Amino acid sequence: MKALKSIIQKLTASDVTVDSRGYVQTYRIDGINDVFDGSQIWKSPIAFSLHTHLEDLLSAHGYRERDKHVFTHVELELPAIEVEHDRRVSRGQRSESLCEALVAMLQDSFAKHVPMGASVRFSVRPGQDLPAQSVRVRFGHTIYVPAAEDVAVWKVECSTDGVIWTHVSEIQQEQRLMLLGGNAEYASAVAADWPFAAHVGIMMNHAPDKALLDITAEPCGSLKITRDDALGYYLIESGPLRYFLRTTRLIPFVQPKSKSIVQDPVAQDSPAIEGEKQTPAAQTARPIILRAGRKEPVIAGEKVAASISADRTYMPQSAPPQPDDMKTYVFTGKITQSSALTLVGIALQKVSAFGEANIRGLGFGFDSAAQIAPVYGKAATAVLSIHVDESDQLRVATPAGCRPLNLGEQLPLQGTSGIRLDAVPAPLQDRHLAFCLIPRPVIGRIGGEVTHSFGRHHPALKHLRVMAGAGFLDHETQEDGDRMGISRDAFDYQLTADGLKLTLRPNQQLAHLDGDLQFVATLSHAEDAAPALIPAGHHLVVGHYLLRYDA
Repeated sequence: MKALKSIIQKLTASDVTVDSRGYVQTYRIDGINDVFDGSQIWKSPIAFSLHTHLEDLLSAHGYRERDKHVFTHVELELPAIEVEHDRRVSRGQRSESLCEALVAMLQDSFAKHVPMGASVRFSVRPGQDLPAQSVRVRFGHTIYVPAAEDVAVWKVECSTDGVIWTHVSEIQQEQRLMLLGGNAEYASAVAADWPFAAHVGIMMNHAPDKALLDITAEPCGSLKITRDDALGYYLIESGPLRYFLRTTRLIPFVQPKSKSIVQDPVAQDSPAIEGEKQTPAAQTARPIILRAGRKEPVIAGEKVAASISADRTYMPQSAPPQPDDMKTYVFTGKITQSSALTLVGIALQKVSAFGEANIRGLGFGFDSAAQIAPVYGKAATAVLSIHVDESDQLRVATPAGCRPLNLGEQLPLQGTSGIRLDAVPAPLQDRHLAFCLIPRPVIGRIGGEVTHSFGRHHPALKHLRVMAGAGFLDHETQEDGDRMGISRDAFDYQLTADGLKLTLRPNQQLAHLDGDLQFVATLSHAEDAAPALIPAGHHLVVGHYLLRYDA
C-alpha cells in the first residue's frame, strides 16, 4: 500500500526539482485549502492522497544512510496575494504562527532524526508565480533560515561588468554553505542577470577558521573562477560569458588559537657550545617547531605564547640578486627617437569652477578596446564612463547603471589592469578632483631637437581635442565647448640634453609634478622668464590632461 502510494505521488508530482546531492530540493504541494494551516502542509488529512506533503518530502530526502537525518531549515513560498493580505491585516501574524506550528510538527515527527544541536527553522515569503491553494517548499544543505539574533559575516554582491554591483545576500555566522545561481529551483541565493545555465552555480563554503570563503563551481569544472586581489572580486567565466562576484567581510576575522605546539627535541638535548656560558635567558631562547615542521624564532627571556600563528612570513637572511630589469638606469643626456610626451591620464576638474560657462557636467569614457571614446550623442561608443556632476560628485556609468565613485577605487576594464582614480596634490585641489590614469596611455613621439607645439591639435588628444564635440562634456550648447579645454597652442617644447624645455604661450599656466605625481611647481607665462626644464619621468597638468615626459 505504501509503495503504491509513493508511485502515484511521483506520477502526479507538480513543479518538482530534485538535486541528487541534496544542495537544494524544491517541491510544490497542491490542494491546500488554507495555505496558513500547518497541518494541511505537513500531512494529508486522509490516508490515501494523490499529493505529497512536507512530512513525506523531508522523510524521502533525508541524508546519511546509516544514521538518517532530516533537513531542519525549510523555506516556504505561499501565493503572493495571501502573504500580502496577511501583512496588511495581521502584520504577518498568520505567517509567524504557521512557522511555529511546522517547527513543532517536525520536532515531534522526526525527534530521532534531528541532528544534535541543530536548530529547526521555517520562513515564509511570497511566490509570485504560485497559483491559489499551492505551497512551494525548499530545503537542502545550502538552505539556511537566519534567526533574529544571527550575525552576518559576509556580504555577497554580483555584477555583469565589475562596476555596477547588485546585492544578493548575506552569509550568517552559523551558516556553512550558500549556492549562488540564476534559478531559485537550483540555487539558495539568486543572482541578477545570471548568464550561465540554470543548473550551474557557485558554491560558497564558509569556515569559521578561514579568513576567506572557499568558492568553487557547481558542478565542479562547469565554470572558471579567478580571484583578482587588486580589484577585489572574482571573475566567473564560461567560454565568452563573463560574470563578477564580490564578497565583503562584515566582521573582523580572528585567527583561532593553535591546538598544539611541539618542542624541538634536538634543541632540548643539544649541549652548549664549549666555552660558552649559558645564561637563563639563553636557555629559554630555543626554537619551537610547529606541526608544519618550521622553526619559529623565540626572543630571549620571552615567554612562548600557546597561540603562535603557523602562517607567518620570514625574510631571508640575504636578498637574492636582482635581475637586470629591476635595476635603475640614469638618463645620460643622449637624445633618442624613443623620447615621447605621453598622455597618461585625465585631470578631472571641478564643474563648479566653471559656473559662468553654463556647464552641467563633465564626462569621458572608454570603449571595448580600452581607448578613450565619446560618451554622448550618436557617435558614443563608450562602455564605461566617468562623470563629474554640478555638485562636483564623481560617478561611474556603464550600460548596467550608474553609481557614486570614490577616490582610490579601481575599476575593471576587459583586457587591461583596470582604471584607477588617484587624489591630486593639495595645490591643485582648488580646481581639480582626481587623476584618472588611463589603461592605455597615448604616446606622442618626439624626434630630434625640433621645437614642437602642444595644444588642442596634438595627436594625443584626438578624441578630446574639442571638449564638447568629442563627447567629453555634457552641456546645453555646442558653441562654448572650448571653454573648458586648452588653447590651440598652449606651449612649445624641445628636447635637450638636460630634459624637456618648455616655453609657455601667453595666458597659460601649467602644473609640474614629479614621477610620483607630487607637486613641484606652478609654471606660468612671463616675458622675461627662462624656459622651464622637465626631467624625464616627470608630469605636467595641462587643463584636463595629465602628461608625462618619457626619455
